[in-house]
Amino acid sequence: MAKLGHDVPLVPPGLVREIVITTARVLLFTVVIVLGLLPLPYVPKTRTDVEILIAIFLAIWGLIFIFVFRWQLQRIKRAPHPQTQMIEALLVIFVLFLAIFAKVYHIMSLANPHTFSEPLSYFSAFYFSMTVLSTVGFGDIAPLTMIARTITMLQMALDFVLLGVAVRIVSGAATRTLEARRIADDDQ
Repeated sequence: MAKLGHDVPLVPPGLVREIVITTARVLLFTVVIVLGLLPLPYVPKTRTDVEILIAIFLAIWGLIFIFVFRWQLQRIKRAPHPQTQMIEALLVIFVLFLAIFAKVYHIMSLANPHTFSEPLSYFSAFYFSMTVLSTVGFGDIAPLTMIARTITMLQMALDFVLLGVAVRIVSGAATRTLEARRIADDDQ
């Protein structure tokens, strides 16, 4: 292992292993999220049924999102390297957020292929969700109905919350954990 001098390692012991494990967990969690949201046993046919299904879906997955968010904050507090866990938490939170909206867009497109400028597969719905988050807006997929535009605007508003508040909360948890450990080490 490379040294900085005076036998101080360039990379803290165990960090490379933790990064590899964290990467594997993020990939596994991404696969579970994407595959878990993929099946749709019921495709609504009426506008009212679509709106009810979306409202129920968002309520349930909104609660799951809050649970995962809180769980990730707890994991940061217990992690040997809180910064690595912070990165994992942010990736997991963003993937879950995008997947939830992707599924909503997919449901709307299955119920009415003319909801967007083109019918959306789950993959293209995920792509659209990502372009909305990134504010790139290529223009290749556009919401055409009022409900699609409403949900897209909801995602846009929540994107700002996610980018501002969520990142601050997660990074703050890592910073507080490191500071608490530094104080505890200084006291010993």
